[in-house]
Amino acid sequence: MFDYTGTADTAYQLVAEFGQDVTITRKGDDATFDPVEGEYTDNGTPIVNTAKALRIKVNPGLLGNQDNKLLTELVRGKVTGLLIAAKGLTITLVNNDVVQLADGTIWTLLGATPLNPAGTPILFKALLRQK
Repeated sequence: MFDYTGTADTAYQLVAEFGQDVTITRKGDDATFDPVEGEYTDNGTPIVNTAKALRIKVNPGLLGNQDNKLLTELVRGKVTGLLIAAKGLTITLVNNDVVQLADGTIWTLLGATPLNPAGTPILFKALLRQK
């Protein structure tokens, strides 16, 4: 069986060289979700991770026709994509994690698809909406 650890290391090095540092914050365990606002209220200690990420272009076709608001926000520059190196992350990315880019902009994670061959996390392809 192929060992993907070296592949994860190479992906991390490439993203670190050509990408940027990002901060990923997850609300604490005691956070409660407000369905009206669509956000979590932080009642606990947040979990903070730093990661290496590379900003990527989002293809409008990937959004599909189910969400016209997302498509409109993409055109306005309020939706972006990231490739996030999995190496060094202590959490698995989930919806509503907050991501701060190197330029200080704050984004909400809408979803992340892992590249995870043979159970070895390498990258996450993430879709984000600006807060």
